[in-house]
Amino acid sequence: MRNMISLFLAAAALTATMGGTAAASLISYTDSLTTDGYVEGDKGSLSLSKFDPALGTLTSVTLILSDYFSWAAQMVNNGTTSAHLTRTLDQSVTIQDGNTTLLSDSHTSTSSWTVAPRQTVTAASATSTPNTVQVVLAGSDLARFIGSGSLAYDVFADQSETLSAKGGNSSFTSMHLVTTAANITYNYTPTPITPALPLFLSGLACLGLLRRRRQI
Repeated sequence: MRNMISLFLAAAALTATMGGTAAASLISYTDSLTTDGYVEGDKGSLSLSKFDPALGTLTSVTLILSDYFSWAAQMVNNGTTSAHLTRTLDQSVTIQDGNTTLLSDSHTSTSSWTVAPRQTVTAASATSTPNTVQVVLAGSDLARFIGSGSLAYDVFADQSETLSAKGGNSSFTSMHLVTTAANITYNYTPTPITPALPLFLSGLACLGLLRRRRQI
């Protein structure tokens, strides 16, 4: 009997603890997209899961968007004299939520190479520090983040280059990339466990102990 009373008191204490204020919790989702942007206005999207209301009450949303640019090039000189090449590359990207622009970035780079006769030169580069934008939302702005399915953010990328070459007999090939990423963090208060549940479980445990004692 003492064991049953102790078990019941422990369950009651657990119930009191669970009935208190739940600690805040976090859950995050991430997506990324890399596009070559050769077509003007090349469009893609970043997709992030909505918040499941079964987890609890959403209190705030933190959305982080970022981008960086990169490129690679190869120059081949099949001539008998040196070739001198200069390339200017313009890259830009925009991330939108409907008609609202959340991130806009652009980068221009100019590179020059001298390629010896019958030689091939390769080169590559990337912006060292990604451009980042952070948005924190709360209150009435949270409704659209709650439910099933996902949120889509449109990504528009544009890239163009101009090339000049002197001397030699050269060919030039290149690849330009725009990489974007999105991370969303939901700050929420978890749904508390119903206080009656621990008492119910303790009752079952007491009945089990009593039955076992009678069998002995």
